[in-house]
Amino acid sequence: MMQVTRRPPLIVDGLTKTYPGGVRAVRGISFEVADGEIFGLLGPNGAGKTTTLGVLTTLVRPSGGRALVAGLDVMNEPLAVRRAMGVVFQDSVLDNDFSGFQNMRLHARLWRVPEDRIAALLDAVGLAGRIGRRARLQRGDETAPGDRPGSARPAADPAPG
Repeated sequence: MMQVTRRPPLIVDGLTKTYPGGVRAVRGISFEVADGEIFGLLGPNGAGKTTTLGVLTTLVRPSGGRALVAGLDVMNEPLAVRRAMGVVFQDSVLDNDFSGFQNMRLHARLWRVPEDRIAALLDAVGLAGRIGRRARLQRGDETAPGDRPGSARPAADPAPG
């Protein structure tokens, strides 16, 4: 019986990143994450954690070394890498000053989704009528705190008496 050897789903080998001005953010990091393994990337501020994740998600180009996600090279196959992984960012990935349409267009370009699909997708989720509003206003931020459902209203001043 032939035995199949599987590659680890994440391989980082000698990864480096030097930003303009000579800032060395990642200095030759190497690691592998085995199939089914839970992995955490820990280190002090400035250690290169965010830059390393940027490389793995194809948002930052490495200066050297190699990174494979699901066997796909982040430098040579960035779109395939993005399609092979799921990422939940720590902070919102919306630009609050962009409209809903502008944010959708930005992410469509990142994922190489045809721009003409934006209107259909917005219509499918019931947001077609709100595409011109800034993202910060999509969450209800345009109302006063006391007007939001579930928020406390200040007590009215007692009537003069």
